[in-house]
Amino acid sequence: ESEGICRFDSRTESFERFRPLSKDPSLYDDSGYIKGIAEDSDSVIYVGTYGGLYCLDPGAAEFTGLPFLDDGSPDTLLTYEGLLSSDIAAITPDGKEGLWIAYEDLRLTHYSRRNGTYRHYSLQKFRKKGERTLIKSMLFYKGRLWLGALGPGLIEFDPKTGASSLTSRHENFNNIGQIRPSTQEGFLWLATGYGLVNYNTNSGDYCNFTYVRADSRSLANTANNCVFEDSSGLIWVGSINAGVNYAFRHKPFGHFLFGPDAYRTLSDDNISAIMSDDEGNLWVGYMSGIIEFNDNREGRKTAVRISALNGDYGPGTIFDLFQDSGGRIYCASWLGGLQVFDRHSTRFIPLTGSSETYAAFLGAIDVRDIDEDNQGNLWLCVQGKGVYMLDKTRKHLTRIEKVENDTTTLSSAWVFRLGIDDRGSIWVSSSWGVSRITPGSKNVRRYLNTGDIYSITDNNTRMVRKDNQGRIWIGSDYGLNLYDPAIDGFHRIDRSAGFPADQIRCMEQDDNGTYWTGTARGLVSFDMDWTTGREPVIRDVRFYDKDDGLQSNNFSLNCSYRDEEGTLYFGGNKGIDFFDPRAIKPEIIEPQLRIENLEIFGKTVYPGSSSGPPMDRNGTILLDHSENMVGFKFAALNYFDVESNNYSYRLDPLQTGWIGIGSNRTIVFSNLDPGHYSLSLKVVTESGRENELVDAVRFFIKPPFWKTSWFRYLALLILVGLILLA
Repeated sequence: ESEGICRFDSRTESFERFRPLSKDPSLYDDSGYIKGIAEDSDSVIYVGTYGGLYCLDPGAAEFTGLPFLDDGSPDTLLTYEGLLSSDIAAITPDGKEGLWIAYEDLRLTHYSRRNGTYRHYSLQKFRKKGERTLIKSMLFYKGRLWLGALGPGLIEFDPKTGASSLTSRHENFNNIGQIRPSTQEGFLWLATGYGLVNYNTNSGDYCNFTYVRADSRSLANTANNCVFEDSSGLIWVGSINAGVNYAFRHKPFGHFLFGPDAYRTLSDDNISAIMSDDEGNLWVGYMSGIIEFNDNREGRKTAVRISALNGDYGPGTIFDLFQDSGGRIYCASWLGGLQVFDRHSTRFIPLTGSSETYAAFLGAIDVRDIDEDNQGNLWLCVQGKGVYMLDKTRKHLTRIEKVENDTTTLSSAWVFRLGIDDRGSIWVSSSWGVSRITPGSKNVRRYLNTGDIYSITDNNTRMVRKDNQGRIWIGSDYGLNLYDPAIDGFHRIDRSAGFPADQIRCMEQDDNGTYWTGTARGLVSFDMDWTTGREPVIRDVRFYDKDDGLQSNNFSLNCSYRDEEGTLYFGGNKGIDFFDPRAIKPEIIEPQLRIENLEIFGKTVYPGSSSGPPMDRNGTILLDHSENMVGFKFAALNYFDVESNNYSYRLDPLQTGWIGIGSNRTIVFSNLDPGHYSLSLKVVTESGRENELVDAVRFFIKPPFWKTSWFRYLALLILVGLILLA
């Protein structure tokens, strides 16, 4: 049975219970379950139940019921001035003073409280013989009524014309528990028994979200009861028997994951290479030696295992996937060396066709990177041997290596990554510094960490990347390094410059010039300006991790890609993250600061209540002189990475400036002297949004009676009297 509804009074921290009873118990069933609560523009509260519809006027002490006709005939319409049934399925305001009422049998009523009129409509045409039909949810949005029904699906009704239509009979639209508007114009959220649907009311397109066993960031359950998107862009979903989920609209990271029921499945979860070819097919390399590619034309996915060139070992890690200017696709791997894709057999074969001829020509089984210069030559990083240049036309191989005591050679033979700048110079990262090879010669310039501010941050360099402006970036275990030809040195982008991570794994630059860097701690985005002294300054630094929806905090070395449409891909040890950078938006909602509770000597009290300290007419809390140990707990109403919120406080008149306390949300003041105090709070969020709450709490500690003015005057009078008597 229904126990009614409760109204919470935040001032007294208590609930007031209302039971929807009528003065005429013969007309209303007080045991009906509550099906909906709504408030119109005049602040009238409506409650729909299986026993009827009740309203509570502002200031009223009890609910009153609306009359209904319950003749058991679903065809009764038109003339009756009242509700058609007591079995209310859903209610929703019409945006004015009226209310829409839906019944389980696909009939509707529009009630105008001011005019006292009822208009009735029928959606009986959507009922099918032998099919269970039941309206479960309803929303009035943009002049149209949207109804979620068990059986038909999502129904659109236009009150002006009386026209109605069924948007879809797909199972995703069946059993809609709740319909709510999105903050995105023209979109609705549908909580259904088959997941969560984001529906475009203009085009009819939709996107479905559901429970995926392999994805911890998916919904907690397929069956969902309710959904709500708040003003900050957080989407809240209440599931059946699985708790509450929330998601960030402004952080729409997509995923490729390993698992049988993932949205986009992978053959493994440890990603080591990503590429998209000129036909838009996505290629993925794994640490297990497998390469997987999606054939968009034939709509199928193929996985191949790279054959080891050394029969004593199994296949090794795929380090790079590369398509040259002629359309040929290569892979670089450990134990597999350099192999090329054979489209006829859909497998990779050694560059020369066989392992025997390959050993005689190249002999390198640990190839880490591939690139191509303007002349069509392939450049290879070969671990332990140096850099090879392959002239594909003449089938000629040139080796550039490290020579002891010769500083015009490579700084190390243990090379990882290479990049080619706009002048044709070859930049090579290695276990000991960076080398630059002059085009057309074997001349090499070394760059090492010498302690100079314009030297690289660390000699263990793993990444080389050319940005949209042709600038060369080097990644190390201690930050980024940007090459400046004007000084023939590097500008350091590390923690001292405001960069929030050290171990650089991969980097891409989007079409708007923003840099996206994969690290061992998460994903970092930033923009860059130059000072008048030609020093780079990073700005708008933002940090994303698993809590923001990434597959993992740990990204793989040199495992990123930007396709022709501008989509960015980053691979890690739990799959692939991909996203449109334009859709990743900073937090724009200022966090609202609120006091959670007040403690006196560690015990929570409620000012103004019967058991708490009194308050004066100005809201100042009045405390006794013995209540001089006061604690406050507070919070910023913001769910965007709450652990990154930084708080500060100021207690006037004791402090004149802000005192930072990091992410701590509790302050305790002890041994406070009698007097007036005012507590102010400030919070700075992860995105730099700042908000202050000045005079959040005012309190007054009364002095003991022996410190009051009247006591002193009385003591003085007594003393004077004693002197006179003497």
